[in-house]
Amino acid sequence: MTPIDRACFTIIEALRAHGDLCDDCGEPEYAQVEGSFEVEPVARAVLKAIREPSAQMVEAGALGANCGADEIPAIWQDMIDVALDER
Repeated sequence: MTPIDRACFTIIEALRAHGDLCDDCGEPEYAQVEGSFEVEPVARAVLKAIREPSAQMVEAGALGANCGADEIPAIWQDMIDVALDER
């Protein structure tokens, strides 16, 4: 599952947690939302969902960085962790 797939499913799960907002949240590509909800928790959930980089992301990072591919996941995760801590 790609990071985008994980993000989509995370958004759907967050909407399902607010059952009154999402009558038909079956497919990650389409969700009909009615009402309002707090966006920040959804954004944080998405960041947590994409915290694990895909193999392609690691490869791309290794090409542009001055370090080994084995170091890229930790760098990406540190960046996500900092984003989650920022206010």
